[in-house]
Amino acid sequence: MKISILTPSYNSGKFIEKNILSVLNQDYKNVEHIINDNCSDDQSHSIFKKYKHLKISIEKDEGQSDALNKMINKSNGEIIGWLNADDFYQDNIFNLVINFFKDNPEIDAIYGNFNIVDDKNYYLRKVNALRFIQSFLPFICFIPSTTFFFRSDIINKYRISFEKKYFYMMDKDFFCKFSAQTKKIKKLNITIANFRVHTSSKTSFNLNKSLKDNFYYEGIDILRTYSNIKLKKNLLGIFIYKLIINFFRLMSFFIKRM
Repeated sequence: MKISILTPSYNSGKFIEKNILSVLNQDYKNVEHIINDNCSDDQSHSIFKKYKHLKISIEKDEGQSDALNKMINKSNGEIIGWLNADDFYQDNIFNLVINFFKDNPEIDAIYGNFNIVDDKNYYLRKVNALRFIQSFLPFICFIPSTTFFFRSDIINKYRISFEKKYFYMMDKDFFCKFSAQTKKIKKLNITIANFRVHTSSKTSFNLNKSLKDNFYYEGIDILRTYSNIKLKKNLLGIFIYKLIINFFRLMSFFIKRM
């Protein structure tokens, strides 16, 4: 059983080698690591040249979703994982992932807990992910993409892809699409990966008002697509959206402690 790891990359030279080594040094070796680099102009390409096993494509893309779709089309693994260039896996995690899929053929996807680290790899805190509750997905993205592994035959069978129009919430949209086709998704109580926070990351929220509005409009659009809540894309819609999301976050907080 082969694992395909997908890594979209752009000017991630400061972190990409840690990412590559976290895949290369795993305890399971039937792995292909696919990187789609959006023509970086930092040290990324010199790092790529050091690792001949990588399946590298250096080409312009239309964003992270487009890069992920391209890599899915190039992948050959029965199991697919998505690891952004800034992030890295825990040691010796792939055998656990593969053995779980082998022992549980009815399960189509798994995810787990993760650590938050800073730009110098210092541990900040651990995040315990919420157990799988499909009805929550349009409201909060509780599945950490950096810990998510899924069977490739599901996305091939149902033609599931990443939506290119979303810049911030392509992961939430993808999980909604995926869970609409199979509810056989399992949260494992293990720490799978490390998510990096730094000032230049997409989720750092050093955003101006226009970009923040786009973030919320994407969330409203997903609510309108996957739930019965039909908010308008205006200031009132954003206000109500924030209230709804905070309510579900609060519910998740208490559910995780039950």
